[in-house]
Amino acid sequence: MSKIFVEASLLNQDKYTGISTYLYNLLKNINADERKNFTLLTPFDKKAPDFDGTYNSINLGIKRRFGSIKWLYFGGLKINEYSPDVFWQPSFTLPKMISSKVKTLVTIHDLTPFYVKQDSPFTSIRQTLFRTFLYLPSIKYSLKRSNIIITISNSVAQEIENAFPFTANKIEIVTPAYDKNLFHNILDDHSIERFLNDHQIKNKFVLAMNMEHLRKNLDLLVDAFKNVKSDGILCVGGLLEDSQITFAKQKLGDRFKYLGYLKTEELPLAYSAASALIAPSRAEGFDMPPLEARACGTMVIASDIPVHREVLENEAEYFDSDDDKKLSHLIDEVLRSEKMFIESKIINKYDWKESA
Repeated sequence: MSKIFVEASLLNQDKYTGISTYLYNLLKNINADERKNFTLLTPFDKKAPDFDGTYNSINLGIKRRFGSIKWLYFGGLKINEYSPDVFWQPSFTLPKMISSKVKTLVTIHDLTPFYVKQDSPFTSIRQTLFRTFLYLPSIKYSLKRSNIIITISNSVAQEIENAFPFTANKIEIVTPAYDKNLFHNILDDHSIERFLNDHQIKNKFVLAMNMEHLRKNLDLLVDAFKNVKSDGILCVGGLLEDSQITFAKQKLGDRFKYLGYLKTEELPLAYSAASALIAPSRAEGFDMPPLEARACGTMVIASDIPVHREVLENEAEYFDSDDDKKLSHLIDEVLRSEKMFIESKIINKYDWKESA
């Protein structure tokens, strides 16, 4: 029986982001009889959810004071005490000091930490120093130390190989997917009406999701929507900084609505009710909301970046990520038109069980 340890602290987040959603769905879709081989490990003061006891779960109890630094530099010593066969880090950075007897995997979701110098509206000197002298070197170490590098798209795999040629023979692609039981076109008018009433949406709207990071291009989306002539509003769901909400409201007034963090069960309602999903990011590893929107039959307007072309193929209207005029035109067109269900063919390529 193999002993596979998974660093699972991402599952302790109150509000899941793309990476934590990815990890959760992979673990959720591993066969029940195989879960006995896995141990979900958390470094700090809280055990990860164990999926109703179907996974082993342990906590290393590393104290929070300088905890991240302790984990990155010395976490391997703690791991070695349990003698796992395999250690999987699902988010960028392997801890150092792991015994050479332990096989390691690291998931690299994208290379934006290397070429996006500021990806948050607020970046302190402390955060900049952490990124420059600790985080980036730790990713480079992880790329070298890992026996297998997992990434989430062909586009990112090629970026990694180009930037770090020594990785060429150890990259494997495990794509995200969508929940087939959840994401489909909602035909129940009462459910849609309740969602619209709960969020006080009274107009046609286009939707954007998870726009907190600067590379997500919220500024361009707001500037583009300012020039949209058709009736309708811009709704944004997911995490946003207060400064971003203020900026959007100052530019758009009542034509902007922040929906907050949407519960998982609300997402198909939001996609089904929207006239289109807008995905304006300058860089992505995969970008799950456009795939989920297509599963709901909703039109997608996406920035013309490699991974959007890879995943969405011909099932999106594309614009250059700096072209607010083209984006305005596309939004204008969709708000003037009747909402249509557009069946997707690309979604059949993506399955959480196959990825798991």
